[in-house]
Amino acid sequence: MNTVVDHERLKDIIEKHLLGAPNEAKKSFVPVLRNQDVSWFIFSTDTYFILTFFNAAGKERIDELLKMNHHPFPGLIAENDSVPAAFRFEKSLNTFLNGYSIPPNTFSLSLGEDSTVILCNHTQAVETLELGEYEYVVELAYVISFGKEINIENMYDFIEDSIMYSIKQWTSNDAAESSHK
Repeated sequence: MNTVVDHERLKDIIEKHLLGAPNEAKKSFVPVLRNQDVSWFIFSTDTYFILTFFNAAGKERIDELLKMNHHPFPGLIAENDSVPAAFRFEKSLNTFLNGYSIPPNTFSLSLGEDSTVILCNHTQAVETLELGEYEYVVELAYVISFGKEINIENMYDFIEDSIMYSIKQWTSNDAAESSHK
């Protein structure tokens, strides 16, 4: 499978819906998207794609792991089915996971084919020989697994759909919180 990502197309989607949104709309977005120093990063394999957003500290964490030739998100995605995972998805679109904390020795996600997952404020702990005890927070990530229906060519439609779904979740949660004040 060709896993070359069209960065310009992705950037257009991100700018249009998230980073370029009016400040008033951003008030209901997750905090990382309201930061001036927000960055985004993609990680792609033959089976899945991750688009994540983070601040300067998150960028340092990822850069450090990549320098050491480690996965930028250790413990997040189980690479095979024999590894214990907190959540298993297959043919599941726009699953919204907010505020979960996954302990060491358990991966967060086991991905079957054709799924999209949105992670917000997700804490992952892992313990490895190389890293020891290691914990990090995924402030916002869109995870897409490839299969018969989702592939590298059409994943942009699924990314855009997931982004729009997350915005809908944030704005409906914001409205619900405002009505309880």
